[in-house]
Amino acid sequence: MAKFLLKLALWAMALILTAGMLEAVQTRRSTKSHPPNLILGDSHAGPVKLKTFANLSHAGDPLFVQLLKAFRHGDLTGKPPQFVTLTVGPQNFSALSELRIDQDHENWRSSRAARLAALADVEDYLRWVPAPVWIEAFMKEFTLPEYERLYAQNFYKKTYRNNANERIQRQMVGEPDWLLEDSHAWNALSQLVDLTTSWGAQLLILETPRHEHYESQVFTPDLTAYRQRLSELAGRHAHVTFVPSDRFAPDTEWFGDSDHLNSFGAECLNQDMIEQDMLPAAWTPFLKTAKP
Repeated sequence: MAKFLLKLALWAMALILTAGMLEAVQTRRSTKSHPPNLILGDSHAGPVKLKTFANLSHAGDPLFVQLLKAFRHGDLTGKPPQFVTLTVGPQNFSALSELRIDQDHENWRSSRAARLAALADVEDYLRWVPAPVWIEAFMKEFTLPEYERLYAQNFYKKTYRNNANERIQRQMVGEPDWLLEDSHAWNALSQLVDLTTSWGAQLLILETPRHEHYESQVFTPDLTAYRQRLSELAGRHAHVTFVPSDRFAPDTEWFGDSDHLNSFGAECLNQDMIEQDMLPAAWTPFLKTAKP
């Protein structure tokens, strides 16, 4: 038994060393100019546009992926950002994200293994990557996955589509206890707060608005508790600002569907944040120059 465990340990070390050597020959640093600040999030961050911000959003990405992308962007630019915007919504803290990570729900884990391998350096696995993702992603390290293009396309849909029922069902936020108290998402958010602290960066946690067709179906006590927890998190850290979506009064023309803004809605969101003085003064120049 001892010999078997020794062989297993040596085999694992060989894999790690090999993966490390493969990554060492990949050039991460880009000679191109890249925006110095970051917008992170899933598809709900797609239309958000701020001057000097790289939009690294990607549909379906749990919060831990935002950490990996933030680090890879640092590899490209050679320095950490000074301002980071993270968009959030109830879907980030429901069972949907957990099931994708833990049980490969909707084939999320298996279909994105190469993406995660491209984003994660070997040393990132223990620090940022949840254990259920390790095997599939790590095995893809040996295929030399292509470093993904970080910048997202914005959403420009102008005609509203009411898909609230299917979105509520898919995102699992219509029933009591949808808000998970302990999850990969809360852990990743805590790590992002610590990371921005170490960078000396300002962190904006922005809850993007949702149409009333959707909002009216979210189980309200959990929605209130989720916002309260984010408010308390911001209150404990001077560099963190939380803007809840109930600060906005969106019209239907803001939306592409029941929980995604369109580009017009994103511009209106920026304007509302200026007019209502929602953010610290240091953020204002980015909002005033945000229009495409």
